[in-house]
Amino acid sequence: MAFRIILWLAAFVLVCQQAVAQQYEEIELGDREVTAVCRDDCGGTYCTDTRFDYYNCGACGNQCPPGHRCYYGICYLTCQPGRTNCSGQCVDLMTDRYNCGACGLECAPGKICDGTGECDLSCQTGFVNCSGQCVDLSNNRHHCGACGLDCPPGEVCNGMGECTLTCQIGLTNCGGVCVDLNRDRENCGACSAPCWAGGICDGTGECELNCQVGLTECNYWCVNLLTDRNNCGACGAACAPGEICNGAGQCSLSCQPGLNNCGGVCVDLDRDRDNCGACRTRCPAGEVCDGNGNCALSCQPGLTDCDGVCVDTGWDRRHCGACGNACGEGEVCSGAGSCELSCQPGLIRCGGTCVSLATDRANCGACGNACALGAVCRNGECLDPGDLDEDGDVDLYDFSRFTLNFNGPLAGVVEP
Repeated sequence: MAFRIILWLAAFVLVCQQAVAQQYEEIELGDREVTAVCRDDCGGTYCTDTRFDYYNCGACGNQCPPGHRCYYGICYLTCQPGRTNCSGQCVDLMTDRYNCGACGLECAPGKICDGTGECDLSCQTGFVNCSGQCVDLSNNRHHCGACGLDCPPGEVCNGMGECTLTCQIGLTNCGGVCVDLNRDRENCGACSAPCWAGGICDGTGECELNCQVGLTECNYWCVNLLTDRNNCGACGAACAPGEICNGAGQCSLSCQPGLNNCGGVCVDLDRDRDNCGACRTRCPAGEVCDGNGNCALSCQPGLTDCDGVCVDTGWDRRHCGACGNACGEGEVCSGAGSCELSCQPGLIRCGGTCVSLATDRANCGACGNACALGAVCRNGECLDPGDLDEDGDVDLYDFSRFTLNFNGPLAGVVEP
């Protein structure tokens, strides 16, 4: 077995010697950039392609730096996916603060490359980015508890992210306001202990009345006797309702805007019938003050102003249906605003004319019933003149031809 191993090693050495000899022949032929015979660290030799060999790039023993590769005898930097060659160094443009978004674009102090190729503020633990500034929300009075939450004047951020009042020496916090309990009239001697109206806090925490110049004390109140309605000119002298103290200590009527004093009464000269346009200018009966200070006729519902008179155009003969539309003689306004013929009792309307059916020859007894030529109409009957006596009445001696009719509009003597 050992003999076989020795024979195998001898054959291997022979083959390698032949390859080396052949390699030397190629080098002598001038193809030095393609192949070479190189030695390893143990002194042995081997064949390699110096164009692409990382450990023998361009020449035997010329090893490329880490991260480089041999390409046609030259060591080139090679960056893995997601990395970019920036001045011979592979960097991640999304996160490298010295090459953020592009080679050479360095982030400002305090900022990092945020993973998207943008420089962003990086605040330490306990701080928050507020508009590009790292702040402590627990004690920053311009960002107290949250970005942009500014504490009001006189307040501080208390270390717990809350704005609280801080009062200087000599002042006390009363309901969120710093006050001097010795002089504050709303908190005199203690919080929420106000002085009475007109009183002041005297500097020792006690309330006392102190009337300013021009005011007078009236029953523990400071009043202006020149203008106070309840004390006009003197304490207790009250003005009547509707009056004011006029500034001279006298009560006088005070009318609101739009009203005028007429004889001690406030009136509206634009609408008051008794003072229309001016005091004591009374409108006539049936007229009102129209809102502009002028007296004007005012007609009730259903009536119309016709030439300054309120009329019912449904019934008025002079203004039937409309102002100025007068009905003719013998006509009346019907109640519906139209002119119609009106016949007196005992007369009947026939063809637009009032007639007596008892005597009218053209309408004897009925409209359109005309008597014959020479006949007369008596009691609604056409009669021959020979039947009449000298007075024009029916001849009594021949009374047997007639009967008496006591009913209706044709009552009298009629022929059967």
